[in-house]
Order: sequence, then C-alpha cells, then structure tokens
Amino acid sequence: MEDGSCLWYYSTVPQLRELLRSLDGEKYERDLVQMIEEMREEIDRQMQLTEQLTKAVQAGRRSVIDVLNGTPNICVQCTIIGEQA
Repeated sequence: MEDGSCLWYYSTVPQLRELLRSLDGEKYERDLVQMIEEMREEIDRQMQLTEQLTKAVQAGRRSVIDVLNGTPNICVQCTIIGEQA
C-alpha cells in the first residue's frame, strides 16, 4: 500500500479455481489466465502451506480458511519446530 502499511490477503485453492472459472481465458483475460496457469503448481503449493500453518496455530478455533472451504470444526494436534500447538 502507498502509505507503507502492510496488506495481507490469503486465498484458498477453491477460491482460485472459482476465479479461473470466472475469467475469460479465450479473449479478455487470456494473458492473465495463461500466467496463472504457468505458476499454478507453485501458487497451489503456497496456498496449501498457508492452510497447514493456519490450522497448526488455530488452537481448535475455525479460521476464515475453514469457513471458506467448508471444513468442519475439528481440533487437530500439530507440532511446529519442536513446540506443541
């Protein structure tokens, strides 16, 4: 952002699929869709990593990612760098 503050945005794999379905990959957004598809494997990997890290520290609470993905509220024990979450 121009004022120097941080902006964080987390997408999920289902959100990306929905976005790609809504874009016109044949005409108007062809270049955008091609670029996303070229980077798709890395984008998916990063989003899955974000979901894993979010679940590891949420302490049984549902995150926005869970709500968007329709994940049931399940508490999972995770270990991060030798510390129990």
